[in-house]
Amino acid sequence: MKFTVLVDNFVTSSKRGLMGEWGYSALVETDGGSMLIDTGASGRALLNNMKILGKDPRSVDHLVLSHGHDDHIGGVRLFCEAASGVKIWSSPQAFRDRFGDVREFTPENVSGGALLRGVKTTPVAGGAQILPDVYAFDVPPAGRDARFAMPPGLFERNDAGEIQADSFADDLSFLVRGARGWSILLGCAHASLPNVVMRIHELWGIDEFDTIIGGTHMKDLPKDDFDLWFDVMKTWRVKRWRLNHCTGFKAAARAASLFDDVAWAGVGTVLEL
Repeated sequence: MKFTVLVDNFVTSSKRGLMGEWGYSALVETDGGSMLIDTGASGRALLNNMKILGKDPRSVDHLVLSHGHDDHIGGVRLFCEAASGVKIWSSPQAFRDRFGDVREFTPENVSGGALLRGVKTTPVAGGAQILPDVYAFDVPPAGRDARFAMPPGLFERNDAGEIQADSFADDLSFLVRGARGWSILLGCAHASLPNVVMRIHELWGIDEFDTIIGGTHMKDLPKDDFDLWFDVMKTWRVKRWRLNHCTGFKAAARAASLFDDVAWAGVGTVLEL
């Protein structure tokens, strides 16, 4: 099983012509098919990087959207033009309007959800098998440990049309099993990484991982929460940490000081799982 980072904030490969942008996308390739996680913010960086890295959009079997923020779904339409037969998966909640930290909630300020209108997706509720040994799953808000909640500052329009704090109800993560064992693949982990790991234990009873890869959205955590999270993370059995996107410098540096095998997984990173 091969994992390739196609979009990230930073390029960490020496290949010329690769582009970085604030966003995320990664490709999982298995003997049973392929799955693209997210499309980045523009789609242009994704298609450019796929070309340079020798990845044909037409060969992608599944596109799974980790959540409805624009830096993860902004390239959906452009990618689908290049991969018209791809099957798209998402949480049913991913279509909600999403807003950043703004004073007025206007159509011009919508930063997600609305970009998916008219896009047909297969819903993921609970856990869904995308490919053999590749699963997408949610973390229901009612089952999340409130100690690990995301900091405030993002908003959504709920089903009643009201603006509220973003519930991150649409957040999906991924569990895969390769030759090296089980690994966790993240989009932004807005449900929080501790809750994601607890959900995996609840659904599959797994508590040992080869690799945790992706964005952990620890960049804005207050110091007290930072310490709490890492106290929990130190109890996990994880061989490799490959952090990126919304993890933040301080969190990545703390992880590198605590764990044996830590690296930033920027554009061009390729891992065998």
